[in-house]
Amino acid sequence: MERPRGNLEPLNSSADDFAPSFHPNAPEELFFTSSRRGSEDLWSARFQTQAGTLTVHPPLLDSSGFGRWLSSFLANEGTVAFISPTEGIAAAQRIQTPQLQMTGGMDLFGFLFRDGAWHAFPLGETLNSPAWDAQPTVGRRGDTVLLIFASDRMVPLPGPEHGWSRPFANASTLLPQGDTLWGNADLYYAFRVGGRWSPARNLAEVPGGQLVNTPAHEYFPFLFCPEYRPRLLFASNRSGDFDLYLAELDVDFAHQRLAVRSVRALPKGVDTINSSFAELSPAIPPPHARPDSLRWLFFASNRDTLPRPGTDPRRVLRNVGGLDLYAFPIELECRPPRITYTVVVLDQENPARPLRQPVIELRDAQGTVRERRTAQQTSFELRPGEFYTVAGGSLYDSLSCHSPELQLIFYATPEGIPNRQQLSLSERSRTGAFAFTGVTADTTVWDTIWIRPVWYAPPQCRWMFSEMLRDPLRRSVPYYQTAFWEVNTSANLQRHLWLFRTSVYRDAGFIELHPDNQYFGYRSVEPAALRERRRQRYDRRVSEYRAFARIVDQNLQLLADSITHIILPRFLEYNARRGGQAKLIITLAAYSDVRPILRGDYRGSDTIAYISGSYDSTASHLRLTSVIIRPGASLVGADNDTLSKLRAYFGFRELLQYLQRDSLFAALRRQGQILLPTDVTTPAEFLRRSQQTPILVLAEGRQYDPTVVPRKWGYIDREDDFYELDIVRRLDVFVDLVEAQGSLLRKPPCCMP
Repeated sequence: MERPRGNLEPLNSSADDFAPSFHPNAPEELFFTSSRRGSEDLWSARFQTQAGTLTVHPPLLDSSGFGRWLSSFLANEGTVAFISPTEGIAAAQRIQTPQLQMTGGMDLFGFLFRDGAWHAFPLGETLNSPAWDAQPTVGRRGDTVLLIFASDRMVPLPGPEHGWSRPFANASTLLPQGDTLWGNADLYYAFRVGGRWSPARNLAEVPGGQLVNTPAHEYFPFLFCPEYRPRLLFASNRSGDFDLYLAELDVDFAHQRLAVRSVRALPKGVDTINSSFAELSPAIPPPHARPDSLRWLFFASNRDTLPRPGTDPRRVLRNVGGLDLYAFPIELECRPPRITYTVVVLDQENPARPLRQPVIELRDAQGTVRERRTAQQTSFELRPGEFYTVAGGSLYDSLSCHSPELQLIFYATPEGIPNRQQLSLSERSRTGAFAFTGVTADTTVWDTIWIRPVWYAPPQCRWMFSEMLRDPLRRSVPYYQTAFWEVNTSANLQRHLWLFRTSVYRDAGFIELHPDNQYFGYRSVEPAALRERRRQRYDRRVSEYRAFARIVDQNLQLLADSITHIILPRFLEYNARRGGQAKLIITLAAYSDVRPILRGDYRGSDTIAYISGSYDSTASHLRLTSVIIRPGASLVGADNDTLSKLRAYFGFRELLQYLQRDSLFAALRRQGQILLPTDVTTPAEFLRRSQQTPILVLAEGRQYDPTVVPRKWGYIDREDDFYELDIVRRLDVFVDLVEAQGSLLRKPPCCMP
């Protein structure tokens, strides 16, 4: 005696063995229902699959407690569906008592594993009916559960295919030995969201549902791969005997919608899945989601209850009992849909320009890096429902000291914020972690990471703003009157002309525009005709100084703009890259007159006190001295030194007014990043504070060098004017970029001379 192909002989008995099911935590343990002891009990058996073969071990009566709970008092269909390892749905027929809250003869019950034991609870009229409700199967995505089960409840809408069948009215002979299945059974479905079940609905009501539910009987639904590619296995006698069918489903868990795409019968013939007898209760062990497509389909069949000849005439084929358990290999794919996530990092200025040292990171929702690729464009395989963030950019961070040309030094965020190897989020990640849900087919998704290149030209080591260098931003004009210390701006000139007529300046004829000046003055000149001629000459000189003052105003503004708009931003960027070791030294220089001052004194009302100094590039340090000039101090002395120091101080004060109007300079000043010569009283204090301050401002009075010949005269062709002297009365500014190296201030390697 041989067994038919696929017969699981070690499991079967002379009675009925059917309804195979599996626990999620025990994929190699088979539960099934058997009537071998006279009642339908739950049994279990171990099995293994290896190299395309299936090995089963003898069954044991289930002793987990779940089987004892499931055993009924009268009859039990014995079908089980697990929602999770500790929760499921079972069909049971029990004595109707108020405690059980049963709706009909065969109802669906929920069960939970709690406190070491299984506990049942009724599911109520939302799912159950007064008729027969059994054979549940479930699928789950997230917190949403899909339930499909069989029922022979009345169809509410009369029609040519359904009619008003009464429960248990239409008997259909199922098995040759006389067992029957009652009623016009259909498949029903319901969704559970937030712990609440929707009312059960006939599957024929969904699009394509009549491909499943027909005027015949449909039983034993089983959901395969509900998360990714839902398919429904079920039994139907639409062809005369009960065969197994496979339906392709569309399940929208998010909106609780269901549709049937197609239905086909599984292969039928001798020694295959479907036969000329009955095939029932299909099931496939978990896990469904696997990269391979070979599965084992378990089911029950009553084929060959009568002997039939085998391939060897001396041997016959026959079932072990009535319904036997079978298993056949079947090709069913349950590969999660491939979500190919392709991301590219692009240059915001020129997307076609290749990036230097690109990098892309795939992270989980907590920011942990899952994968890292050093590529400008790459693809990742994402899992449906999992949350991700993606960041990318460039690891490039380099500054060449050998080229004065504009060069790429690193990349910043799209907003222009320097990130210095910190990565920028992709467009999908900018609002938080993202996930792809409801994906049922292979999908390619594109994303972009934008970064902005930061270009840099190595800064100058020194900027020089001097009348002697034909500075294109400035015109050669005198910034001071002869023997006077305040800058000749438009506002100051008007005040100077008024001051020179006050008693304080009564005997200050040494000042060029004083009415008693020996060259241009007129007030004490006799006779009247000569006085008038001198008066005209004086007025002409004042007019010239008014024109000079307008140019001085423009020059001071251009000088301040050059510092605040060009030099300071470049310095701050450079200093950040150099780790805060760079310093910017702004030195304002004013000069003495060429001719020695024979008479004169400082007529101001305030004592002048500041730190005079400049940067000595040869010695790599600051040369500092303390300057104090009190009212009445004589201007007579070696090299007109007092006059040059006064001019340096008032020139600094004038330029400072322009600088402080700029928001960047004002902000840096508030932050303590600028040290002025008037902030301290001693050179030692200036040196101490300069160690912590990046921007230093100095003022220094210097002797005019008579060997220097101007390249261009500022103005000519006016009789008796001292043209060659006007070029001396200038205000020069030198800006030096240095780096602190211990106590020394050296020229940095990455700057242009």
